Amino acid sequence: MIQPILRTERIARLRKWQFDQRGWQVDREILWHRYMAGHQGVPIDARYAGVFAYLMDNLPVEINDDELIVGRIKRREMTPEEKAERERIAGSTFSDPLGDVLKKLISPDAHESIAEGRHVAGGMTGHMTPDYPAVLKKGLNGIRREVRGRLARAKSEEERAFLHGALEVLSGAMRMARRYAKHARELAATASPERREELLRIAEACRRVPAYPARTFHEAAQTLWFIHLWIAQELGGGHGCFCPGRVDQYLFPYYEADLRSGRLSRDDAYELLTCLLLKYNEFDPYSTPQTLFVGGQHADGSDASNELSLLCLEVSRDLQMLHPALCVSWHKNLNRDVMRRAVELMGTGIGFPAVFNDEVIVPGLMRDGASREEAVNYMAGSCVEISAIGCSNPWVASGYVNAGKAFERAFQRVARNKNAGWDDLVREFKADLAEAMRFNYEITAAHDRAWQECIRYPFLSCLVNDCIERATDITCGGARYNTTMPELVGLANVVDSLMAVKWACFEEKAMTLPQLAEIVRKNWEGEEALRRVLGTKPPRFGNDMPEPDALWVELSEFWFDEVRKYTNPRRGPYQPGFLCWVMHSVLGDRTGATPDGRKAREALADAVGPVQGHDTSGVTAMLRSAAKMDHSKFIGGVVTNVKFTPAMFDTAESREKIIDLLESYLHLGGFELQINVVSADTLRAAQEHPEKYSDLIVRVGGYSDYYTRLSRSLQDEIIKRTEHVAG
Repeated sequence: MIQPILRTERIARLRKWQFDQRGWQVDREILWHRYMAGHQGVPIDARYAGVFAYLMDNLPVEINDDELIVGRIKRREMTPEEKAERERIAGSTFSDPLGDVLKKLISPDAHESIAEGRHVAGGMTGHMTPDYPAVLKKGLNGIRREVRGRLARAKSEEERAFLHGALEVLSGAMRMARRYAKHARELAATASPERREELLRIAEACRRVPAYPARTFHEAAQTLWFIHLWIAQELGGGHGCFCPGRVDQYLFPYYEADLRSGRLSRDDAYELLTCLLLKYNEFDPYSTPQTLFVGGQHADGSDASNELSLLCLEVSRDLQMLHPALCVSWHKNLNRDVMRRAVELMGTGIGFPAVFNDEVIVPGLMRDGASREEAVNYMAGSCVEISAIGCSNPWVASGYVNAGKAFERAFQRVARNKNAGWDDLVREFKADLAEAMRFNYEITAAHDRAWQECIRYPFLSCLVNDCIERATDITCGGARYNTTMPELVGLANVVDSLMAVKWACFEEKAMTLPQLAEIVRKNWEGEEALRRVLGTKPPRFGNDMPEPDALWVELSEFWFDEVRKYTNPRRGPYQPGFLCWVMHSVLGDRTGATPDGRKAREALADAVGPVQGHDTSGVTAMLRSAAKMDHSKFIGGVVTNVKFTPAMFDTAESREKIIDLLESYLHLGGFELQINVVSADTLRAAQEHPEKYSDLIVRVGGYSDYYTRLSRSLQDEIIKRTEHVAG
């Protein structure tokens, strides 16, 4: 990674402050548990509305000396007295603890499927983007008027309970903003003349927003941060992968108007935007991703990128911070300068931006009912899981299904039959995968129902269409679109294993199916030469070869068809994906050896990428293989990882070639592409001397993270990915 460019002393101090913070959000945790323990027996909507308002009235209000955008995440260590209080009351803070509810809903067979490593349970709300434009245009007072209007039409006690809770949380949020306005005025009384002027502007902004519509670039930026922060406080103190959204489009009208009026210079805007983007690191510099998209298109297909798109990329390049994780929304009419700036940022080695393909994603969203206007305003929740902004409640990563384990089980069963053929193995694999998905559905649906029984998010619900009109919390299906997204892990291992079995047992006839199964079951013990042959000789996915690529397409279609059989308890569809996060390592550790040459417990293949080291025909061939399936069907997210040497980004000419390669893949129908720009030697050095590489950021499985904080197995997996070089 290159060194950050810190243009002002203010920016340098604020950036350093983010890294210097220690501890976690003790105040939020103690206040939350204290309120919930004291309000047992209160109806659930009132209880969750009450605790949010209590947080807004009692969380500490602090403003740093250099801040222009305010709203603190105060992190500190817990005192012994606070630890004792937390232990005393934590067990009584849920009226129906999630664990107790889940025990009643999940069968022993489904529990056993998890224990065996066939899939990993998961899924929760979050990983989405609320309707920031509504707050910018209406203010919370405007939304409160809508709630009152809907309350006048309420037809049941359930509707009235939700709407009364909505009024309470909106009022609480506005009180918190006024607390910041008051504190800024108090600080201004004793500040230096220059800082006094800044604090009075902060006070005026907090007096105005988010209660009322934003008027200026500063007020709009402050609105975005307040809303993001308070949703995080409601969720649980962390941000839960709620995303900043399309900041370039939200803020551009205010930026343009302020520049035109002379209220703001470009340097002023740069500093304010820097202060805003730094804020997203405040939860924890090492926490989970928060994606910010730039570029994109309007509903009529015209380019939506603007000067702020470029400025966001510039600020991110200068700061070299993990959050927010920038992404580019690409389409065929996108301004080439956006891609140039994006590739420059990639070349720093920070691991982003990832590039997403509107031409694939927009039709995919429209398949499940989104209008074109909604579909072009999509967002990836933390990694690559797609939803329409401001009207969706996606349960992302709702189970990671282990294709490698399904094959392992199927292979050993089929091999018991000496007369079994290759087609029998394919059928048995599909049957085992379908059963794993059925168990995964049982568990994710149980989580969904338990969430509805135990949890409410009234503030978030006010900011997601159509929760107010339906008078229904987002956890209970109030959003316009309610999706569940299971992910498939290790399909390339299955394809290459099937090709290896076909080659060794049915074409070359070098051994029988039972013989190969026994060798694999024993983890290649004494058969290293054979392991290497089966990892290199048969046709392999990722090399633009017809047979393995056709098999990949067949199995991906099967995955799509199986997942689409299910509907979640919020009456929404299941949307499959190929996102691994870190699960190719986690599930690989629970999977035996496979005939593609992989040893037991090694990482599985990452997303739609080839088995590590199996793509030997170059990056273009690898991308052509990955693009052959219909990516628009996998709105649950598709990750394509590529690793390049830093030398490929040294010149303007070489960077133009990178853009051409990216766009060629997207024109072929690729969903997303992300690039690691770091040498294997650097990664090995970071393993040996982590203290020297604490700021080294890499792309993992749909998201970026600090390399030295990853597990050793994940570090090794990233090193093993094929490294492409210039020429």
